Order: sequence, then C-alpha cells, then structure tokens
Amino acid sequence: MTLFFFFLDFSLKGGFLYRLLRPELVKNLPFALSSDAFTYFGHHDAEIHNAEVEEATQHLFETVIPEFALSLEGRSLTGFDLVEELHRAGINCICPPSPCFC
Repeated sequence: MTLFFFFLDFSLKGGFLYRLLRPELVKNLPFALSSDAFTYFGHHDAEIHNAEVEEATQHLFETVIPEFALSLEGRSLTGFDLVEELHRAGINCICPPSPCFC
C-alpha cells in the first residue's frame, strides 16, 4: 500500500486532496511521518506530527527541488521523461491529459 503525506500549503481550497508528498521523498527522510498530521485523527501528539510534516515540506522546497534543478544543468534532455524524473526525486507533479505543463 502506498501512503501519501500532506505538505503544508493551505492556500488552495481543496489542496489537501492533491498536494501530497511523494513516497520516494518520505522514505528518504530520517524520520517517519504520520499520515494523520493536520487532521482530527492526529490530534494526539499533533504538535510533533505537524512539525515533522512542516520539516519535510521545508526539506522538499529548500533542498530536494533545488538539488533536482541543479542536476539538470548540462544534462542532455533527449529522451528525458520529466514527470518520471521528478517523481524519482520525490517531487510530486500531477499532469492533466496531454500536454503536460508541470
């Protein structure tokens, strides 16, 4: 079973339904995340669980995404599947049916 975790962004209505952390990112974190963070179900130890999701989100934006962008420098993009590479790096990207502009 694949679990997805929320990343902290309440700016979009209904964003919690699709703005999720990739399992590739979560399994590379040095700590486990509660899938109940920021929910009523996670009210027990909410401060701890919510802070861990905040930390994972910060790591995604401040480390993972910039490192991924740097990894593209000088790289041939022939035959490059952007969505697959983003997902492999732990970066979520949801694309509508073709064309994909993520």
